[in-house]
Order: sequence, then structure tokens, then C-alpha cells
Amino acid sequence: MSTKQAQILQMVADKEITVEEALRRMREEDISEEAPSGEVREAVSQVLNQVGASLKEAGVAVNEVMTEVGDELRNNQDLQSVLGGLLSGIRTLGVSKTYEFEHEGHFSADSVSIKLRGANGGLTVQAWDKPGYLLKSRVGVRGQGDDASRESAGETYRVEHSPDSLSFETRDGVHGVSVSAVLYLPEGHSYGLDLHTSNGAIRAERLKGQRLVADSSNGSVTLDQCDFRLARIDTSNGAVSLNGSCGDVEVKTSNGSIRVDNAAEQATDSAYDLATSNGSITINLKKSSSAGHKVSASTSNGRVRADLHGLNVRTTGRNHLQAESDGYATATNKVMINARTSNGSVNITQV
Repeated sequence: MSTKQAQILQMVADKEITVEEALRRMREEDISEEAPSGEVREAVSQVLNQVGASLKEAGVAVNEVMTEVGDELRNNQDLQSVLGGLLSGIRTLGVSKTYEFEHEGHFSADSVSIKLRGANGGLTVQAWDKPGYLLKSRVGVRGQGDDASRESAGETYRVEHSPDSLSFETRDGVHGVSVSAVLYLPEGHSYGLDLHTSNGAIRAERLKGQRLVADSSNGSVTLDQCDFRLARIDTSNGAVSLNGSCGDVEVKTSNGSIRVDNAAEQATDSAYDLATSNGSITINLKKSSSAGHKVSASTSNGRVRADLHGLNVRTTGRNHLQAESDGYATATNKVMINARTSNGSVNITQV
């Protein structure tokens, strides 16, 4: 056997070339150097035997691993549940389809409770001048056919209605779908809103009531021309904007700016507790002769500025401020402001 042929056989053993490629090169060497063809076939046969033995060992090892996995699966209910959900998702793979559904009704109570639960989609709630409500849902699913996809979409959520409530909720255990909703609510009612989505924006427009809770794991939250006595907003990644009159406001976002505009005087004391890890905070309060302000503001990287009438600064620095307005203790309406950001400026003004 020539040195060249030995090198070719070594390349097969090292899995650098295929057996077919080795035979082709061997034939070329056999012709050019007139090496005995029987010697070449014997050498190639030895290499193939080595490769076959290696594959057999690998097969045994894989079989042992699969046996262990099977034993673990039979004894582990949590793992069975996870794999069941994964297989269910695989079976529904196909062309993505989106379906829209509508639900209508009326409320007879003055105070109405609204609960919306979306998934991988946005939620919008706004007032309109019609007597009843209209809920438009939009569901994106994956499936093998149109009939199967629409049936699957209709089963992703449930709607419940009563004279003083409306509930729209994505069902537990639903994976790989998007569920969003737009809800039109009749004016003249006082609403309690509970809005949650796993991945999408939340928006409320021209609504009033006692309480609003908005929670998104990834998306912005906007309140436009809203009047709620209590507002709680939490998003992991998105900006928050409030335009209107709210009493006690608590806002948390991990990554995004916070802006409060046209905050009017309340009949009772009010408080703003605003915090973001990465973003600026801006508060524009309406001027009031009867309101007293107490401010605590700080940032790790940025500037703090408060321009409120009669504000007495207690401690100040480039990135922190503690202040209280004249006559705060005896003011008719006390407004407490606590604003914190790790990376961004804080600006508080009156307009």
C-alpha cells in the first residue's frame, strides 16, 4: 500500500471524508501507481469494520440513555406534563391563522367590574357613546387546517357577563397563541378595571372609576383622559404614560420612562409612587392654591429638578431632592411624590 492510500484511509478513520470519497481516491491511486487492487479492498474493508464497530458502540450507548429517560419519564409526573405540552404544541404546528370574535351586552349597575386577561397581545379599553359594550377579541393560532384552527381559537379564552361585571380570560394551559382584545364601554358607569397581558401593550381611554390595575410582562401602559381614585401599574419592559386625574398612583417599570400629565387636584389627599430602573420620570401637575406638596426624588445617573410653588428644599444635590411646600401640614389637599430611577432624570413641574 502506498503512503497516499494510507493517508486516505486515515482520513476516513478521522471522519474527514466519506467512504465513497475514499474509494474514489483509492481507485485513482490504484490506476496511477498500479497498486494491487486486492490490497486496497482489504484495507478499505478494515476501515469499514472499524467504523461499523464504532457505530454499534454508539447505538448501545444511545439505547442505554433512552432506557434511562424512559424510566425517568415513567416516575416523574412533572416531566410527563412538560413533555405532554411540548408534544401538543408540535402537533398543532402549521400555518399561522388569526380569527376575530365579537361579544356584546349591557350593564344595568352603576358600578361595573371589568377583568381582561390576554396573552402575547395588547389590550385596549375605551369609552364610547353607545348604551352597551362591545368586546372584539383577536386570536392567533397555528394548525393544520382552517376548521381545526378556528375551533382551537375559540377554545383559547372564555367570556363571562353579569349586570355589573364582564370577564375575558385566556384559559390556563394555553400555549403558543396570541390573544388580544379591544373593549368599548358605555359612558356613564363607574368602572373597576383589572387588565393583564403576558406580552403586549395596555391602553385605557376616557374612563373613570375607583380602581385600575394594569400589568404587562413586556409592553407599554397608557392611560389617556382617565380619572381613577386608585391606579396600580406594573410592566417589566415598557414606558408608562398617564394623562388625566388620578388619586393614589403606583407605577413600576423595569425598563422605560414614566410620564404623568395634567394631574389635577383631588378631593382628598393623593400620592404618586413612581419607580423605573432605566428611564426618565416627568410629572406635570396642575396649579392649585389649596394643594401642598411633599417631594422625595432620586436618581443614580441623571439630574433631579422640582419647580413647584412655595417649595422649601430640605436636602438637595445633583441627583437627589427632599422638599416640602409652605404650609404642607395644614394644606387642604396633600400631594406626596416619591420618584426614583436608576438611570435617567426626574422633572417635576406645575402647568
